[in-house]
Amino acid sequence: MTMSKLRVKSRGLGLVVERPAIRESSLVYIVVSNRPFKYGNLYSRIAYIGTTKNGIFRIAASAASRAELLYDYGVQKLSFHIFCCKRRQKLCTWKALEAGFLTAFAELYGELPKGNKNKPEEKHLFQARNLFNWETLKKRLDKFSI
Repeated sequence: MTMSKLRVKSRGLGLVVERPAIRESSLVYIVVSNRPFKYGNLYSRIAYIGTTKNGIFRIAASAASRAELLYDYGVQKLSFHIFCCKRRQKLCTWKALEAGFLTAFAELYGELPKGNKNKPEEKHLFQARNLFNWETLKKRLDKFSI
């Protein structure tokens, strides 16, 4: 009885972590796919917008939990882009930034990203409108469109 040898196949890159991601603990990340999703009559490659207070460790866990997005037709790859902002005393600025991104996305495309289920809290949305330039948030999101 002879056993054939197993072939080793390369499946490509799994996850890349760079040094700037380790420096920050409170940040916002945007999950972008290789294939655009349809939102109403428009298309965007943004699949999920999330926030973390635990830094890159939460993003790695999110990569595992967001893997179901890979089951969509044509989606081969998800990349995670990190955004952060300066801290302010007695404010969760990263939550306000996430609320700003989610609301700006909903304004541009008419609905939340495919992986997001909950709308941002009103208090964080109010903070986002006061802290961030709305047009800049929209430009950052527009960068990940088709």
